[in-house]
Amino acid sequence: RLLTPRTKAILLISPNNPTGAIYPEAVLRGFAELAARRGIALILDETYRDFLDPGTARPHGLFTDPGWREHFIQLYSFSKVYSVTGYRVGAAVGGGFAGLLSLANMGGRFLWSSVSDYTGRRRVYSVYFLLGAVLYLLVPWSGRGGGRPLFVLVTALIISMYGGGFATIPAYLRDLFGSHQVGAIHGRLITSWSLAALVGPSLVNYMSTSRKAAGVDPAHAYDATLYLMVAALLLGLVCNLLIRPVDPRHHLPDEAPTGGRP
Repeated sequence: RLLTPRTKAILLISPNNPTGAIYPEAVLRGFAELAARRGIALILDETYRDFLDPGTARPHGLFTDPGWREHFIQLYSFSKVYSVTGYRVGAAVGGGFAGLLSLANMGGRFLWSSVSDYTGRRRVYSVYFLLGAVLYLLVPWSGRGGGRPLFVLVTALIISMYGGGFATIPAYLRDLFGSHQVGAIHGRLITSWSLAALVGPSLVNYMSTSRKAAGVDPAHAYDATLYLMVAALLLGLVCNLLIRPVDPRHHLPDEAPTGGRP
């Protein structure tokens, strides 16, 4: 009476959640034979089968049936068996967070470069360094007790200035050195930026690993790295304020026009 022409499958869970009941092999085989006779599927959720005592006999022998593929479907959970259920959630959340930071990076290229047209490149770079130092100081605190929205906001602002730095540096170089060699200067700057991209992660990994080995809570293992970034940004602020345009005596002479109307 429970199986009607509209029935497409029988679903069983063994070991059962939350009761922990385990269906005997004879019961499971009986359901499998019933499903085969009715031309429907037997779906057996065995997510917790590996949690049985080591001495427990095999739950069933349904896979020994030569025609099992026609009516038997087993559900299994890799993440539960190997205790990595949190990783899949982390991957989903981390992917969304990385996507949000990418949008902040792209938006910062438009926002900060537009702001620099009104304030000047030196001032906007001073904002990068000074505000960036404050934000890096806030990252550990916001991650622990400031609340998730504040943490996302702080990191998004940091990444927006990272994108803004890339977008405004060519114009800043032109302001300081003129346009004649700006391509070559920018190329050297990007090369040093690439070197930092190689050295930086290695340094971060070394510092966090050593702090974990020293017994520091993994949640706080990166705090020292963030404080080091604060010092680096403040040093960058000083350097930015000390930079001066090229002295006029080093300017290249204007080239005479080679064609067209004078």
